[in-house]
Amino acid sequence: MGFKGTLEAKVKSISIKKKGNYRINTAEKTQIKPLRQKVFNHGFLIQILSLFLSITIIACAFFGGRILVKKVKNNKTFKIEAVEIKGNSKISKDEIIKIALPEKDLSIFDVDSSRIKKRLLRHPLIKDAKIIKNWPHRLTIEISERVLCAEVLIEGELYHADENGEIFERHKNDEKISVPIITGINKNMVVTNRKMAFEEIKRLIEFKNLYKRMGVETYAPISQIHREEGGGITVFTGEDAKEIRFGSGNYLERLKNLVAVLKYLKSAGRNWNYILVDSPSRPHRLVAKLE
Repeated sequence: MGFKGTLEAKVKSISIKKKGNYRINTAEKTQIKPLRQKVFNHGFLIQILSLFLSITIIACAFFGGRILVKKVKNNKTFKIEAVEIKGNSKISKDEIIKIALPEKDLSIFDVDSSRIKKRLLRHPLIKDAKIIKNWPHRLTIEISERVLCAEVLIEGELYHADENGEIFERHKNDEKISVPIITGINKNMVVTNRKMAFEEIKRLIEFKNLYKRMGVETYAPISQIHREEGGGITVFTGEDAKEIRFGSGNYLERLKNLVAVLKYLKSAGRNWNYILVDSPSRPHRLVAKLE
């Protein structure tokens, strides 16, 4: 064969070996692929089972919790047994409970404090309310009642007003008038600007309070407070409605002078028909018409 024949034999031998190696590697690869796929499928199955188990546990906890809460709520230990009412003087305890708790056999868990407060504040005499839960089965309701400070006459009808000037109730025909009557507030003021109307009523009530603090009430008790067109104040005193005209502003100075004059007139045994303390520029100036 010679050198050439030997060289060809070696090349074929090398080719056969390479082909053999290639075939072996290919076989190994085809065996590895199914193995990886089996591992992947097994891991995915575990994830699915874990997710299903988690959902089952959450569902059991949720529905089990609801059943437990329901049983606790229905337990007699938490049924409202007593309701204490504080701060009421004009409204009866039974009326307050009827408004606050129209439902029967309530559990303390079912008590909605904000809803009860809204119900109570609809009552014209209730200014504010606070609901306190006393566990496990008691409730306390603290209320603040409106204080009647004046009667406001609007188009022939009397209405109750509190210290903030807010009108909260119509005067009943069988009620006695125990506070001064405010006049000069018309319906148009209340309809067009309710806030401003209430502020004006409050101003007149504050004047009444100052009038009393200064000691004028002792000599000339107020029966009516009239708001003049420009905002000035005139009061009518006693059963004979004697007039005292104050005008606007500097009320403290005007009242100081007035109480001094009234005190003097009483000690001197003199009666008066009307008094003017309404000078815009001289609040200390006072004119009295004597009988």
